[in-house]
Amino acid sequence: MLYIAVLILVVGFTLPQPYLRSNCVVRGDWDRYEYYLMLLDEAIARQEALQQQPDSESSLKAKIKSGGKQKLEPKLVSKKYRRYSRRLQHQQLQDLCEELDELCSHFLALVNQEMKLEQAIP
Repeated sequence: MLYIAVLILVVGFTLPQPYLRSNCVVRGDWDRYEYYLMLLDEAIARQEALQQQPDSESSLKAKIKSGGKQKLEPKLVSKKYRRYSRRLQHQQLQDLCEELDELCSHFLALVNQEMKLEQAIP
């Protein structure tokens, strides 16, 4: 029964819940029974966690062709071909213009500071 707990824990092998303890031939007089119970509890917890996770979305979709044949085709990347609204484009352009203005003002301030330093040195 220890190998079943290891299979569940490491490989992700699944067994129905009633089978795990009711049909177990291992009882409390076994010297490694505590380890078995610990592994079994971890395996059950992992199995429950895996069952609660949502299925990951497939990158393929099934297409049914003529004659009822099913063919898998790759899905397009979601929102890759979506157009941006003009409002968003204008907002981004305004943000870039403001950043450029700030950079220009900082650059001019540095240039003025350099010119003052050059004039101060004879």
